[in-house]
Amino acid sequence: MISKKGNILNRSRGFTLIEILASVFVVSILSPLLAVVFYQVMVIPPEQSARLTLVNEVGFMASYLSNDVHMSGNYSAGTYPYFGNFSWTDNSSNTRYLVSYYFNSSQQAIIRNLRTYYPASNVSVNQSTVITLSHYISSANFSLIERPDNIEAIITANATTRMGKQISHTLTLYIAPRPVFAGLGRGGIWGEDPVIGTNSLVISGPQNMINGDINVDGVITVTANDNKVTGVLLCDSLNKGSTNFEYGSLVTPCTSCTNIPSIGTPQDYFGTNLSAGLQVLDDIHHEYVFNTSVSLTSINQVWKNNNPSTHELKPGYYYSPGTITLKDHSTRGAVTFIANKIVITNDTTSQWDENRYIGIEYFNDKGLLLWATGNSGNDIYINGSSGTWNPCAKIEGVLYAPNGEVELAGTGSTLPDYAKAMLTRGAIMAKDFTVSGQDWWIFRW
Repeated sequence: MISKKGNILNRSRGFTLIEILASVFVVSILSPLLAVVFYQVMVIPPEQSARLTLVNEVGFMASYLSNDVHMSGNYSAGTYPYFGNFSWTDNSSNTRYLVSYYFNSSQQAIIRNLRTYYPASNVSVNQSTVITLSHYISSANFSLIERPDNIEAIITANATTRMGKQISHTLTLYIAPRPVFAGLGRGGIWGEDPVIGTNSLVISGPQNMINGDINVDGVITVTANDNKVTGVLLCDSLNKGSTNFEYGSLVTPCTSCTNIPSIGTPQDYFGTNLSAGLQVLDDIHHEYVFNTSVSLTSINQVWKNNNPSTHELKPGYYYSPGTITLKDHSTRGAVTFIANKIVITNDTTSQWDENRYIGIEYFNDKGLLLWATGNSGNDIYINGSSGTWNPCAKIEGVLYAPNGEVELAGTGSTLPDYAKAMLTRGAIMAKDFTVSGQDWWIFRW
């Protein structure tokens, strides 16, 4: 009995000092690991989720605001709880739109209210569409500031995580009320409009879009369907023999049309004496001067590694007293062509390939891409016929033909919807401008 009782006593005794120290050591090792796991499981995911929510909230509001400011012809600032109003008139449908942004204190939310007036002269609202943009953006964290060139919008969204941490996301936007094209910035040498003409603009192909204002000291003629101009038409008269031609507003007659700016002479851009009739292929000074008409695909020296199969033109100024012709399916390069006439066409032997498209941009520091000095018609002629510029012809820079014609021809109708021919970050300045092709998109600078 004593022996058994002794065994019971031995089994119920406490931990030894070594066991306690070993336990403390193990706990000291595991505690940081458990803390890291706890932080990663309980803290990081909710915080990341909250940040993603704020990014989405700000982006959602910014998308509406950017579209409204771009479309607007007029902005009027408001006082609390109103931040401001944007208004514009769609003359193609005789409809006036008024968008208001305000703070709803009861909902603690930013609200967008779109009111539609039809016809435009109607003083009564035909329809009102109210959208709650965000509950995370307070009245103190949203502002609209009218600048000389744009509307500055500052949007800040705030949230508190489950762990009590305050987080925020801020986005600052500078949005031009009208999409503008400018070689040296708004009001620079190229002016503010994507298309400036001194005689005529003809749109004879369907499904083209010009994102900005058109300034033509003459007649605008539209004969094909489904064309769109997002800005103002400034012209002497509009001949609209088509359906579904959309535009922002119409100003006639054009009493204050912008003149095509003068940019000097071709000699101003070259060190080589152009009047001497020399042929100079100078990689160091980026000058490629020809004494007659030239097809660039047959001149090895103007291509990277002196090999046309690279499809990459050497950067620089290219000059010809005749015609510069570029016929290829996937040319790249930073160039400025100056010639009596410029012809850019696709290589019709190539098949559809999403990686094949013309992608040239300006070399000139003022944004000049193509300058035609002639006046015989089709002086700058760009043709993406049969949809073989794929997925698009992406051309960046100013097309300049002050005495002649710029024509954008061809069609992308055989391609997927996203496969368009584009003039992006540029402007067209010509005596006459013709869009005979389809699916040309001209975007803002």
